[in-house]
This record gives sequence, structure tokens and C-alpha cells, in this order.
Amino acid sequence: MDDVWAPWVIRTWISPQGYDMEEITTWGGWRTSYLRSKLERHSMGGELVPITQEEAEQGQLPRKR
Repeated sequence: MDDVWAPWVIRTWISPQGYDMEEITTWGGWRTSYLRSKLERHSMGGELVPITQEEAEQGQLPRKR
């Protein structure tokens, strides 16, 4: 399990108005997030690793590349 990592889990979608939206999971549920834009602006390190809906529902975490 040394290569399993997932400090945050976010879900993304495009709003009916065409905006990129995202939420991050917390102990209290889902809340609005700006993690993607911070990564894109390089104001924080890391990368997004996509997983499928099925993997998310099964609780499978992404593996380090």
C-alpha cells in the first residue's frame, strides 16, 4: 500500500451555464473547492489523477505513477 495516495478527492462537472465546477470531500460532506485552479496556476504542487465513477463508488484510490 506504499504507492496509494489520495490527500483529497474532488468531483468535477460542467454547470448548465458552461462553468467548470468542483467540490472536495471533507469529513462533513462535499464543499466548494478551487483545487484545480490552484494546481493550474502552480500556487500549489501536485497533480490530478482521474478515476472512473465505478472506482470512486468502490473506494479504489489512485496509484502513484
